[in-house]
Amino acid sequence: MSKALSFKVEPEDDIFVAQCLDIDISSDGLTREEAIANLQEAMTLHFDFVDFELIEVKPQ
Repeated sequence: MSKALSFKVEPEDDIFVAQCLDIDISSDGLTREEAIANLQEAMTLHFDFVDFELIEVKPQ
């Protein structure tokens, strides 16, 4: 069973920061897509064998 985890992406200076809202893990990248991919990689390394799905939370 997959665990759903929410995240958000925000620009910060000249980079984008992707932050998981459920646990304290974040990552950055030069593009929005790179920041999300880096967050996915960091979460995979953190959870090791746990199946998860990232769901983006859009600012209102």
